[in-house]
Amino acid sequence: MPRRHHQSIAGGLLGVLDEFVPAGRLSKALLLLMAVLLFFETIAYGAVEAWSELAALTLSGLIVAVLLVRHALDRDSRAPTTWLWVPLGLFVALAVLQAAPLPAGWSGALAPGTLARKQELLGIGELASSSLSYYPRETWRLARMMLVGGALFAAAITLGRERGGVRRLLALVFVVGAGEAAFAIIQIIAQADWAYEAAGRPPRPAATAGTFLNYSNFSQFINLAIGAGLGLLLVRTEHRRRLTGRNAGWEDFWRTEGWIVCGLAACCLSVFTSMSRNGVLSMVVAGGCFLVLLQRRRSSSAQAWALVAVPVSVFVGLCVVGFDLVYDRLGTLSEGRYFTDRWQLTLDTLRAWQDHPVWGIGLNAHEYAFSGYDTTGALAIAQTADNDYAQLLEETGVVGAALVAAAIGIVAWMIHKLTTDRAASASLAAFGVAYALIAVAIHSWSDFGQRIPAVFSLTAILVGVLVAADHQRRIRQSDASPTPQPTTGQRKTQGLIAAGLLLPAWGVSLAVAYMAAQAEESWAGAYYQERVIAAKDWQGSVDEYRFLLESAESAAALESNNVRYAYRLNLYRWQAMLWAGGGASPDTSDPEFVKVTAAVADALARSRELCPTFGPAYTLEGQLRYFILQDAEAGRRQILLGAELAPQDPTALFNAGFVYAQEGDLERAYPLMERLVALRESYFPQAARELVVTLGAPESAESLCGDSYRRLEALAELYEEQGGSLAERADPLRTRAIEQLEARVQNGEATPAELARVAQASYDLGDATRAIQLLRRALAADYNNIPLRMRLAGWLSDDGRHDQALHEAKICLRLKPGDARAKQLVNRFYDLANSRPQPAS
Repeated sequence: MPRRHHQSIAGGLLGVLDEFVPAGRLSKALLLLMAVLLFFETIAYGAVEAWSELAALTLSGLIVAVLLVRHALDRDSRAPTTWLWVPLGLFVALAVLQAAPLPAGWSGALAPGTLARKQELLGIGELASSSLSYYPRETWRLARMMLVGGALFAAAITLGRERGGVRRLLALVFVVGAGEAAFAIIQIIAQADWAYEAAGRPPRPAATAGTFLNYSNFSQFINLAIGAGLGLLLVRTEHRRRLTGRNAGWEDFWRTEGWIVCGLAACCLSVFTSMSRNGVLSMVVAGGCFLVLLQRRRSSSAQAWALVAVPVSVFVGLCVVGFDLVYDRLGTLSEGRYFTDRWQLTLDTLRAWQDHPVWGIGLNAHEYAFSGYDTTGALAIAQTADNDYAQLLEETGVVGAALVAAAIGIVAWMIHKLTTDRAASASLAAFGVAYALIAVAIHSWSDFGQRIPAVFSLTAILVGVLVAADHQRRIRQSDASPTPQPTTGQRKTQGLIAAGLLLPAWGVSLAVAYMAAQAEESWAGAYYQERVIAAKDWQGSVDEYRFLLESAESAAALESNNVRYAYRLNLYRWQAMLWAGGGASPDTSDPEFVKVTAAVADALARSRELCPTFGPAYTLEGQLRYFILQDAEAGRRQILLGAELAPQDPTALFNAGFVYAQEGDLERAYPLMERLVALRESYFPQAARELVVTLGAPESAESLCGDSYRRLEALAELYEEQGGSLAERADPLRTRAIEQLEARVQNGEATPAELARVAQASYDLGDATRAIQLLRRALAADYNNIPLRMRLAGWLSDDGRHDQALHEAKICLRLKPGDARAKQLVNRFYDLANSRPQPAS
């Protein structure tokens, strides 16, 4: 009996596997390539780096090649036609139009505001040519990656039309997503970050997003996989019911479909534990919509309602991995600031769109063109708008938004038709796809995700499944005779035309992607070498600077349209010039030095043409012209533009504040200095000097201190250095600093270093008892701090507690054996302890 039972299980598993394997060899190859691409994108952190984009393009190119061969050789093959190609193709064409260099007359006619803005920033009277995008390189890159989505979409339509094809595609998406979810949960339980450690990267503080870099991207990916799992469960149970004429028993159901329910539970649990508030919210709302749609159908198998096991499993899993953390994270949804900041960012994004209403600022150019519109006061660059809809409108204008809306309308119409169709089990896939698309549509209101190859690849496949299911529905409902199959000659002709259009596009894209990947590799060498030299205050060796410059030059040559590479290369050249001069102040009277500096400044001016809104290039060029080349007018203009375009760059803010300070304009200088210090505390002494010495505004400098005891102490030192009436203001500042530190001590917020500061102040005032208590508290939190422990030993000795002083000195010697000062302290305290009068016997 047990043997027959095992044989039945094995037979059932083999049957499940057979169901997921297509019949034809080319179909098998196609499904295999799709599986490899999806798994690769997942383990490659979502495929967001140049090397992984190259691999994704290569695999998608192979998919297209197999599709073309299949269409030419398979007599039953049909082109993956659908009306969705119209808006999607036009959207790609829009991206190409944005990125392509157009004659200035054309560009001015299409987008006069963009052309005028570029000419204003670059200081050029008339441009010979201009693109509609502010940063064509990024627009080209995303247009290139849309080919990956297009290949998967076409492959999904083709395979989905085969017998059992819908189930196979849903299973593929679901297995990839469930595997990613399981990996994320295991990492959380193990408190490890294997995804980063395997690549030699430092582990993340909280690895809750599996292999993804961002938990929002992870949540969208998993929600798409959940949709595939739901659709797969419904299709399989309905298909089995129709084959057998009855609902399967519970035992049979759990034997054949239980793995899907377990996978769904793992996916839902991983979304909760990812700490993505919007991921959980979109999952819950989409789940409610799914149940409403399913209830309207009323004909689904009763076992489909076994999904109630999913929330129970999720609750149990949360209890294991940490319910309190998840609950606390979700509780922040009620915080007003959470909504206020994002809403303001959305409004600022819409302001940018209003200046570029028709064609937008360029697909994927938000990070480089938005800073000048940002009024949130955020201290970090807004790489995305945290609202895909607003960013889509900003980047592609009403033209792009209308095309996307048309595509969404077609998809919604297909979902409506399929969810009301009762003729075939494959139509039930629409319920799962509806869940997936509703979830990502909701999530896109507050986060980005559809720009990540791993995420939009799943979206492309699920929409392709929808098209295939709708195609089957229309064939069943059509009264007309079937469309005649194309002849072999017609198929070959169609294939040659498609190959003539697609393969050159893929070839060019692969060549550009290869160059970008090579440039990225060279840039990685420059980046790590920069960190080594910067850690030594830019005092590197000849070999270190040679490697730095060679790596940066290689990257900039391989990808000549990359503004970051061009900017950093010129920054490295400038640093190398300063290093060659021994780190002393530049000699502006040296003709050779001035000549080389002018060459660097001119190279920066040329690099600005790659992206006219890239602020750091303006700042560095302005520094060189203002301080070295003595071109105050041109330097001032570039410095102020740099601060406007890069309000998160401390160097840009300081230089702009310095310029205004030199002009005696306190009203404009102070806000820049205030933001500068908020961004980078270390700039406070320089900002304070400009306010006090250059502008003669000590009150403004004191206002800039706020409640920071560090700033108060730094300002007090500046006052004492200046002397005169300013020196009289130093003592009140030091008193305020101590009061701030005392408040932190009383609140239990003081660090060991801050406790030591207050302890020293107490000791200087003659309160040795409190000073010793505070120093003991500091050492309790920082046990191995030998200088503090030696200080404590000295105070204990001065207080007559020689035995305790000796004990502390011995600890210092244990922590650092052979330390001369510790040995000296031990010997000294031994002598003091032994010199005490002995009690009478």
